Amino acid sequence: MKRATRGHCKTERDITEQKQAQDELAVSEARYRTLFNSMIEGFCILEMVFDARGEPVDGRFLEVNPAFESKRVAEREGQTRARPRPRS
Repeated sequence: MKRATRGHCKTERDITEQKQAQDELAVSEARYRTLFNSMIEGFCILEMVFDARGEPVDGRFLEVNPAFESKRVAEREGQTRARPRPRS
């Protein structure tokens, strides 16, 4: 005669601290975004692009604020802009 095994498992976890940290992060990000978007000075975050020798050859705009964008209409987020060649 086979006996069926029956059981019950219950797991509980307190996520109060995790939820609080997520809420604080959301508030911090909102403050940063408000500051970033309301600055009157143009501001951007660039990712440098390097060649095989490790020399910087280009830059990619990751984020630009409205003041920067209004001054540099042709340069949009995600686009690259080749570094100008030095004059001889």
